[in-house]
Amino acid sequence: MTGLGHNASEQFTNQWWDHVFNKAAAKIKIRADGSEVKVESGELSEKKKRKLKHKVLYSNFIQVSC
Repeated sequence: MTGLGHNASEQFTNQWWDHVFNKAAAKIKIRADGSEVKVESGELSEKKKRKLKHKVLYSNFIQVSC
């Protein structure tokens, strides 16, 4: 049973990987200085660093209800 506006073929036509790749590639900066080429990736913000650290720290715990 599907709802109004459901597109059964969306799972086959949605190219989510293309959007993810383009988003990641946009963060990479390439700089050419004479004969050298330097590749720099975007730095994580402090908020994202804290969130990632928190996720890694508590990833082994599971939440259960009593």
